[in-house]
Amino acid sequence: MVSRVPKTLVIAEKPSVGRDLAGALDGPFQRRKLEDIKPKRGKKKAEGPTNEEVVEAAKSTTKSRSTREEAVFLESDEYVITWAVGHLVQLAEPEDADRLAERGILYAPDYVVNAGGMIHLASLELLGEDVAARDERLRGIGDTLAEVFALAERRGISTAAAADAIVEERLAAGRT
Repeated sequence: MVSRVPKTLVIAEKPSVGRDLAGALDGPFQRRKLEDIKPKRGKKKAEGPTNEEVVEAAKSTTKSRSTREEAVFLESDEYVITWAVGHLVQLAEPEDADRLAERGILYAPDYVVNAGGMIHLASLELLGEDVAARDERLRGIGDTLAEVFALAERRGISTAAAADAIVEERLAAGRT
């Protein structure tokens, strides 16, 4: 009898977001390919690479269209992270976040995970910051996402509602 441990499935918008999430979550993560889904019998797996090695390897192999040779998901003891390519993963209605939450599906609101473009523009062009300051702001996306997930869990609300609440709090703080 095969015993399966439940894992959280994370579907990122694109490979780079999936790699960033793997870097932010507890690991270690292993790169998986299509043939890893049904491993060949009799093969023992060697000790896996570190999270950093997985993220670096995934960066180097996901620039082009996926092939059987490239990672198509990252896996740890707790998480399976995979991705779409392009803007294929998006909610049709704001209420979809509530429906996902009711089913125990963790959703990362689009405007949180896609904030990198605006941060890049605002940091370099509008605020005149250097690349190091911009990169520090970009790393904050993961912190904000963790804050969204934690607030949603604490209040028993969808991640979309939690993200909106954080936006309202930040805007209110900026007005004072």
